[in-house]
Amino acid sequence: MFVDSDDEIVENCVEKLVAKLNGEEYDFVVYGYQKVLLAKCHNKRKYSNKILPTITGLEEHDELLHNFLVFGKNVKMAPWLYFCRREFLFHNQIWFDDSGHYFEDIIFTTKLFFYAHKIKVLSEVLYYYTIRHSSIMNSYSRKKIEDRIYAFNSVRDFLKQKNVFVRHKEAYTYFFVHSVFLVSFFDMLKMQHIDNDVYKFMNAFAKSAIISNFHKFDIETLKIGTDNHNWSYITKVSNIIYFISHHFSFSVKYYRFCFKMKKLLSLYRI
Repeated sequence: MFVDSDDEIVENCVEKLVAKLNGEEYDFVVYGYQKVLLAKCHNKRKYSNKILPTITGLEEHDELLHNFLVFGKNVKMAPWLYFCRREFLFHNQIWFDDSGHYFEDIIFTTKLFFYAHKIKVLSEVLYYYTIRHSSIMNSYSRKKIEDRIYAFNSVRDFLKQKNVFVRHKEAYTYFFVHSVFLVSFFDMLKMQHIDNDVYKFMNAFAKSAIISNFHKFDIETLKIGTDNHNWSYITKVSNIIYFISHHFSFSVKYYRFCFKMKKLLSLYRI
């Protein structure tokens, strides 16, 4: 089981998961979680709503991988959401990338969903994911953006190696554009002072063909197997990416202002 140092699991979590894993010899067990926002004073916690997986574990292989790539049915990339059978990992040679790059967990979880044949789904919260106020990225770097690109390119190469990339090309494109470009863009805005090198890199990234032409992409192909909430999010992402890629300078100022207003309003929220 993977547990980050700041996070917590419920009492008897491991015993419960071992029993589920051994009962039917599942490849891995997936379960729910809650986000825990830890304030500066460290004694005040704010819990999110429960985030539970809505896959059944009975999906066909392609549908399961599709949901992973488009984040459908609350399927996430975080390895701490999956309790894996040791034999399953060893048999399929699923290891963490030891190249020294960030985001190696993305490659790891992609392989989990590719190789999985039997999954147990628990619709209950077993994990508490802690978000510290101090962990907001104030020192975001170009290296982290490049490492994220490296990780997602490694996923693409893996899917090509397994001869499934063509079937999942549309889902992977969304996977890349959302999790590499859009996430990096908003991480950049969270920096206290935007690094000029990062700004130039992201500006050039926004003008690249895959980003600037994403609005021409037929997102209807992503609708298969997704729920209404996820589909609504996908269409929203498509509109945001168009706005950023065609109005980069203005969008930086606009979203920076929105972040500041949100932070200011939170100080006066009762």
